[in-house]
Amino acid sequence: MTGISESLGDINGFQLRPRKPGELIDIAIRLAARSVRSLRPVAIALSVPAALYGASLATTGTDLIRTDGVAQANSDVRSALSIVMGLSMFVLLLIAIPVIVNVHLGKQPMLRESARTSLRKIPALLAFAVVSSIAGFGLVLLSFIPFGIAAYAIAQVARVVGVVGMILFVPLYLAWSIAIFGIAARFQVGFVALLIEKIGPMSAIKRGFKLSKGRWMHLGVVGFAMTLLTYVVVGAFFGVGWLVYNQLGSVAAVRAVAFIGGAVAIVVSFFVFAALPAAMYVDSRTRNDALDLEQLGASLSDIPSALV
Repeated sequence: MTGISESLGDINGFQLRPRKPGELIDIAIRLAARSVRSLRPVAIALSVPAALYGASLATTGTDLIRTDGVAQANSDVRSALSIVMGLSMFVLLLIAIPVIVNVHLGKQPMLRESARTSLRKIPALLAFAVVSSIAGFGLVLLSFIPFGIAAYAIAQVARVVGVVGMILFVPLYLAWSIAIFGIAARFQVGFVALLIEKIGPMSAIKRGFKLSKGRWMHLGVVGFAMTLLTYVVVGAFFGVGWLVYNQLGSVAAVRAVAFIGGAVAIVVSFFVFAALPAAMYVDSRTRNDALDLEQLGASLSDIPSALV
């Protein structure tokens, strides 16, 4: 089982055990770094709308206090760029994830073949997105029932013990957030399965739930932690822009910093979030299908979008 060792250096393959959240985060970050070379065209393609979007955010603060038409024009530009960003990230994710799975398996990434096969699956992926959005929303509402009951109980306690009781809302909200991320992780695993296995949208949703059975809260912790980490990274880049503005008072300087920072922050976030579901999928398959890495690679050998 040398695939992981070859692709990740100091990770000695998969053991058939559930991985701790920190291990999955570490794998996702390493996978993202290792995949940049194979996905250089994807990074370049994403950096253009990302840089423009970052520059458009530079005037958000000043637009809030302006009353002329410039503020509205800037808002319209940001809205248009956000749509372009969303579409770009969706299409590029389809291309990137199968390549990252190959890197995870220590196999030769095939960008063109991955792009060709993934783009042919867009109709199935859109159907998956619609169904999973509806199902996911329903599951989130259901999850609110026990947490809502607990919140009501905490509110009653807070009436008796005062502000101290309100502190109990913090772990409750944290637990509910992790549960939501766990629900999302089940669909993410299914999304990867749809990309690289010969199954349809409904089968992919079932596949994602089967593979993540018993571990969805575990995956929720990973998703929650990675999201916080990404917010910190993105916030740091845009924070530099505001420091420049405070020191120089120059909107042009802020735009320049945001142009570069936006591209770097969004591209870095993209690679990490593309690698995370890939890592979740491979880890889940080795656990639930009782496969070691070589068997997993062989099981995907006939899948064009995950050429091995």
